[in-house]
Amino acid sequence: MSTFYCELKNKKQLFDNMFTAEIELAEDLLYSFGMVEITDRKKNQTAPSIPTFYVQIPTKNNTILYRLFFSSNTLLHKIECQLLDQPAFQLPSFSKKLLVFLDKTSLFESSGLALLTYITLHKLNAEIFVTMTTEEQENLFHELLTLFPIPIQFISNYSSEVISPYLEDRLVGTKLFISGPWTMMTKIKNTAYLVGYSDEEIQTNILGKKSEKLFCVKCYGFNKKQDDEAICQHCLTLLDVSSHYSRRLDAYLGYIKAI
Repeated sequence: MSTFYCELKNKKQLFDNMFTAEIELAEDLLYSFGMVEITDRKKNQTAPSIPTFYVQIPTKNNTILYRLFFSSNTLLHKIECQLLDQPAFQLPSFSKKLLVFLDKTSLFESSGLALLTYITLHKLNAEIFVTMTTEEQENLFHELLTLFPIPIQFISNYSSEVISPYLEDRLVGTKLFISGPWTMMTKIKNTAYLVGYSDEEIQTNILGKKSEKLFCVKCYGFNKKQDDEAICQHCLTLLDVSSHYSRRLDAYLGYIKAI
């Protein structure tokens, strides 16, 4: 990871525990959208780094400007940034259409705010869907509209019955973006596969822990996926964890380990 130092400018609070600020760089060190880890330079070396998503802001001059979104109010002006190798999403500067599904927590989380900012700045053709209760919608609708003057649709859940009509009504070249917990991501991906989406057309940002499954080829039982090998909790067979993922089973295959 490359490291550089900069100063926070125009810092302001968006929500209870979410802030935004801008940084100006002398050279183009970042992607147009991505993630860095920032640390307060005035604190000691053990100060924790803060995962922070950013968006490049178009300017009329040669200024290279980025907007950061982070969940700490303790940062001062001078910070250390470590660039992560891979952005959360590979976002296009243009596209025929984007379908974006966000868990409501994503709206108050760094990645979701950065994603919506990118869509707004680049005027992308996007449909955005968020799960919220009616009361939550009433409380946040005007605030969200002020931050993001783009259409946001609220849906009750991510069941196949609810989201299939939106996934089916698409142009060739439509890209699907999902940001939320593991269970939400798997539900939407599985529905998207059924209506014809490929892995190349789907990008995900998982919030929280993954919950991947391992399928035992001996007893056909499901287990929690491990890194290299695992003991089946049903038949106690030692399994090699393969890299092969079965869409039908929604699990990785665990083969009997040769001893």
